[in-house]
Amino acid sequence: GCTPSSDTKVFIGNGRTVNINVAADAVDVNVENTGTLRWTANNLDLNIRRGGSVIVSSGGTLTRNGFTGAQIDFDDPYTNLISVATGGTLSVEDIDINGATSVTFSGGGTVTLSDDLLMGVNDGLVTNNMTGTLTITDQLNFEVSGVDFVNNGSAMTVQGAT
Repeated sequence: GCTPSSDTKVFIGNGRTVNINVAADAVDVNVENTGTLRWTANNLDLNIRRGGSVIVSSGGTLTRNGFTGAQIDFDDPYTNLISVATGGTLSVEDIDINGATSVTFSGGGTVTLSDDLLMGVNDGLVTNNMTGTLTITDQLNFEVSGVDFVNNGSAMTVQGAT
Protein backbone atom coordinates (compact mmCIF):
# COMPACT_ATOMS: atom_id res chain seq x y z
CA GLY A 1 0.00 0.00 0.00
CA CYS A 2 0.90 3.63 -0.05
CA THR A 3 0.13 6.74 1.94
CA PRO A 4 -0.62 9.87 -0.11
CA SER A 5 0.78 13.27 0.86
CA SER A 6 -0.61 16.79 0.61
CA ASP A 7 0.83 16.89 -2.95
CA THR A 8 -0.82 13.66 -4.15
CA LYS A 9 -3.66 13.31 -6.63
CA VAL A 10 -5.42 10.00 -5.93
CA PHE A 11 -7.30 8.02 -8.62
CA ILE A 12 -9.24 4.87 -7.68
CA GLY A 13 -11.01 2.78 -10.31
CA ASN A 14 -11.03 -0.49 -12.26
CA GLY A 15 -12.73 -2.42 -9.46
CA ARG A 16 -10.09 -1.44 -6.90
CA THR A 17 -10.82 -0.73 -3.24
CA VAL A 18 -8.62 1.59 -1.20
CA ASN A 19 -8.88 1.55 2.60
CA ILE A 20 -8.39 4.54 4.88
CA ASN A 21 -6.81 3.08 8.01
CA VAL A 22 -4.76 6.15 9.02
CA ALA A 23 -5.42 9.89 8.72
CA ALA A 24 -4.72 10.87 5.12
CA ASP A 25 -3.86 13.95 3.05
CA ALA A 26 -4.39 14.50 -0.67
CA VAL A 27 -4.90 17.35 -3.09
CA ASP A 28 -7.51 15.55 -5.19
CA VAL A 29 -9.40 12.31 -4.66
CA ASN A 30 -11.06 10.81 -7.72
CA VAL A 31 -13.16 7.68 -7.21
CA GLU A 32 -13.91 6.46 -10.70
CA ASN A 33 -16.43 3.93 -12.03
CA THR A 34 -16.20 0.63 -10.04
CA GLY A 35 -13.71 2.19 -7.58
CA THR A 36 -14.27 2.30 -3.81
CA LEU A 37 -12.64 4.42 -1.13
CA ARG A 38 -13.67 3.25 2.32
CA TRP A 39 -12.78 3.79 5.95
CA THR A 40 -11.58 0.72 7.88
CA ALA A 41 -11.12 2.36 11.30
CA ASN A 42 -12.87 4.93 13.49
CA ASN A 43 -11.96 8.61 13.95
CA LEU A 44 -9.87 9.23 10.85
CA ASP A 45 -9.80 12.36 8.70
CA LEU A 46 -9.28 12.63 4.97
CA ASN A 47 -7.71 16.09 4.59
CA ILE A 48 -8.15 17.73 1.19
CA ARG A 49 -5.32 20.22 0.68
CA ARG A 50 -4.49 23.26 -1.43
CA GLY A 51 -7.79 23.88 -3.19
CA GLY A 52 -8.32 20.25 -4.01
CA SER A 53 -11.41 18.28 -4.84
CA VAL A 54 -13.32 15.10 -4.07
CA ILE A 55 -14.84 13.68 -7.24
CA VAL A 56 -16.95 10.51 -7.32
CA SER A 57 -17.86 9.32 -10.81
CA SER A 58 -20.91 7.29 -11.76
CA GLY A 59 -20.44 3.81 -10.28
CA GLY A 60 -17.87 5.07 -7.76
CA THR A 61 -18.26 4.83 -3.99
CA LEU A 62 -16.70 6.79 -1.15
CA THR A 63 -18.01 5.32 2.11
CA ARG A 64 -17.51 5.51 5.84
CA ASN A 65 -18.19 1.78 5.76
CA GLY A 66 -20.06 1.88 9.08
CA PHE A 67 -17.17 3.51 10.98
CA THR A 68 -17.63 6.56 13.23
CA GLY A 69 -15.57 9.70 12.94
CA ALA A 70 -15.05 9.23 9.18
CA GLN A 71 -14.56 12.84 8.20
CA ILE A 72 -13.49 14.91 5.19
CA ASP A 73 -11.68 18.13 6.17
CA PHE A 74 -11.02 21.27 4.15
CA ASP A 75 -8.49 23.17 6.28
CA ASP A 76 -6.54 25.25 3.74
CA PRO A 77 -7.69 28.73 2.59
CA TYR A 78 -8.69 27.87 -0.98
CA THR A 79 -11.73 27.14 -3.13
CA ASN A 80 -12.67 23.44 -3.11
CA LEU A 81 -15.10 21.14 -4.93
CA ILE A 82 -17.11 18.05 -3.99
CA SER A 83 -18.68 16.52 -7.10
CA VAL A 84 -20.69 13.30 -7.11
CA ALA A 85 -22.00 12.20 -10.50
CA THR A 86 -25.35 10.51 -11.06
CA GLY A 87 -24.87 6.89 -9.95
CA GLY A 88 -22.05 7.83 -7.55
CA THR A 89 -22.27 7.87 -3.76
CA LEU A 90 -20.38 9.69 -1.02
CA SER A 91 -21.21 8.76 2.58
CA VAL A 92 -19.18 10.05 5.55
CA GLU A 93 -19.93 11.13 9.09
CA ASP A 94 -18.87 14.79 8.85
CA ILE A 95 -17.54 17.31 6.40
CA ASP A 96 -15.54 19.95 8.28
CA ILE A 97 -14.83 23.21 6.47
CA ASN A 98 -12.34 24.82 8.79
CA GLY A 99 -10.15 26.91 6.52
CA ALA A 100 -11.47 26.77 2.98
CA THR A 101 -12.82 30.05 1.66
CA SER A 102 -15.33 28.23 -0.53
CA VAL A 103 -16.66 24.70 -1.00
CA THR A 104 -19.11 23.81 -3.76
CA PHE A 105 -21.19 20.62 -3.91
CA SER A 106 -22.22 19.54 -7.42
CA GLY A 107 -23.42 16.57 -9.42
CA GLY A 108 -26.45 14.33 -9.71
CA GLY A 109 -25.33 11.64 -7.25
CA THR A 110 -25.98 11.06 -3.56
CA VAL A 111 -24.14 12.71 -0.65
CA THR A 112 -25.05 11.50 2.84
CA LEU A 113 -23.54 12.89 6.04
CA SER A 114 -24.45 10.65 8.96
CA ASP A 115 -23.70 13.56 11.30
CA ASP A 116 -22.81 17.21 10.53
CA LEU A 117 -21.72 19.70 7.93
CA LEU A 118 -19.49 21.98 10.02
CA MET A 119 -18.52 25.43 8.78
CA GLY A 120 -15.86 27.09 10.90
CA VAL A 121 -14.25 29.74 8.70
CA ASN A 122 -15.16 33.41 8.93
CA ASP A 123 -16.73 34.76 5.74
CA GLY A 124 -16.76 31.29 4.18
CA LEU A 125 -19.08 30.22 1.40
CA VAL A 126 -20.69 26.82 0.88
CA THR A 127 -22.76 26.34 -2.27
CA ASN A 128 -25.01 23.37 -2.98
CA ASN A 129 -25.45 23.03 -6.75
CA MET A 130 -26.31 19.33 -6.60
CA THR A 131 -29.08 18.02 -8.80
CA GLY A 132 -28.86 14.79 -6.78
CA THR A 133 -29.48 14.42 -3.05
CA LEU A 134 -27.57 16.06 -0.19
CA THR A 135 -28.64 14.65 3.19
CA ILE A 136 -27.28 15.97 6.50
CA THR A 137 -28.53 13.61 9.21
CA ASP A 138 -27.75 15.88 12.14
CA GLN A 139 -26.72 19.53 11.90
CA LEU A 140 -25.78 22.18 9.41
CA ASN A 141 -23.52 23.93 11.91
CA PHE A 142 -22.26 27.50 11.48
CA GLU A 143 -19.48 27.66 14.09
CA VAL A 144 -18.47 31.28 13.29
CA SER A 145 -20.14 34.41 11.94
CA GLY A 146 -20.27 35.58 8.37
CA VAL A 147 -20.73 32.14 6.79
CA ASP A 148 -22.97 31.95 3.73
CA PHE A 149 -24.76 28.80 2.59
CA VAL A 150 -26.37 29.00 -0.84
CA ASN A 151 -28.75 26.19 -1.76
CA ASN A 152 -29.29 25.99 -5.51
CA GLY A 153 -29.71 22.22 -5.31
CA SER A 154 -32.86 20.28 -6.04
CA ALA A 155 -33.03 17.96 -3.01
CA MET A 156 -31.43 18.85 0.33
CA THR A 157 -32.47 17.43 3.69
CA VAL A 158 -31.25 18.54 7.13
CA GLN A 159 -32.71 16.25 9.77
CA GLY A 160 -31.19 17.92 12.86
CA ALA A 161 -31.05 21.54 13.98
CA THR A 162 -29.41 24.25 11.88
